[in-house]
Amino acid sequence: MQQNLVAIYSFIEITSARKFREVVHLVFVGNGKLSAYISTLEANLKKTYTDESVKEVVTALKAINYNYKIGDQGLVDEASGPVYEAVAMLEYRPANLDELNAAIAAGEAKVDKAESPDWFTPDSWAAYKDAYNAAVDVRDADPAYTALEQDIVDEAAQALADATAALEYVD
Repeated sequence: MQQNLVAIYSFIEITSARKFREVVHLVFVGNGKLSAYISTLEANLKKTYTDESVKEVVTALKAINYNYKIGDQGLVDEASGPVYEAVAMLEYRPANLDELNAAIAAGEAKVDKAESPDWFTPDSWAAYKDAYNAAVDVRDADPAYTALEQDIVDEAAQALADATAALEYVD
């Protein structure tokens, strides 16, 4: 059976403490699976990277001549260059800040309603202020958090929501 070239990706190379780079490896798979594989790859990449940068990877994959034979490794290596270049240019999708912004707004609304921090117990106020400041730091981070770091954003939102709910009024 004739075999076609297809790209398989995996997270294998750490490029910095906060970023991971996906590297594309070219391998041979059975004929007829290429189109479905590229569609699956595209959907998976779009979870983490911007649509525009994923489009470049897909365009590079579709431009490859997939009729190489297993002995054509030199041609395969040459054809993979544009794919590697497109992968290197992938841009991370920004983290979703909706829940974090909602938690910040809810905390601010509760505090504004009280008119003064003196209305809350010192311990609950201190915990709230710490969580609030951490949430604002996450929201305003430069560089901004990416989709790979969504858990950090979600944890900050949850911590602030918990601290806001735990604010105790002074008797």
